[in-house]
Amino acid sequence: MKPVRNDKESIRWVYRISRNIYYYSLKIVFRLNFTGLENIPLKGGAIIAPNHASYADPPCVGSCIPREVTFFAKKELFSIPVIKTLITCYNSIPVDRGGYSRGILKEIIHRLKNGWLVLIFPEGTRSKDGNFREPKSGAGMAAVMADVPVIPCWVEGSFRAKPFLSKITVHFLPPFKPSEIEAKTRKEHYLLVSKRIMCDINKLCKTHMAVRN
Repeated sequence: MKPVRNDKESIRWVYRISRNIYYYSLKIVFRLNFTGLENIPLKGGAIIAPNHASYADPPCVGSCIPREVTFFAKKELFSIPVIKTLITCYNSIPVDRGGYSRGILKEIIHRLKNGWLVLIFPEGTRSKDGNFREPKSGAGMAAVMADVPVIPCWVEGSFRAKPFLSKITVHFLPPFKPSEIEAKTRKEHYLLVSKRIMCDINKLCKTHMAVRN
């Protein structure tokens, strides 16, 4: 039974220790850094919504956040005893290759309403070329149905990152509420929220590129 309360003070010691191990390991291997941590609420449910270009994205994002985060893991991994113990420790929700089922969506909303942070990739899957993909409605749907804030997140430099040579920076952007976005239908609302996430990420990326050039 997972605790209902999930804030900076209630983080479990086993999660805290392993998160620190991940963070400092990634800091050594990929010079991991972060900005905008003040945009993460200290308590209450919220969706952390990063772009997705690498398998390194979940641990990079999660290890920077001073609260426990709910992740997703392939359903098949839960049949392997050692891995099951590890991913269960990290509050993982099992998902099928086909995407979110009604039961999974119900569990996501339950956790959000009970004060958990949930990491959802608005693009739905990893980018094959490093460019941002068109968003899916999943992240927007969860945000609208749970009525929680969304924190867009730009993971910079993770695509084909090379150990000890590349630098990965996680940028947490200002949160927004789904109610800020107007739509004619709920289905349209879901997609517009997801599009807003990717729009915010893209704007920050272009701003950084312009400054560097």
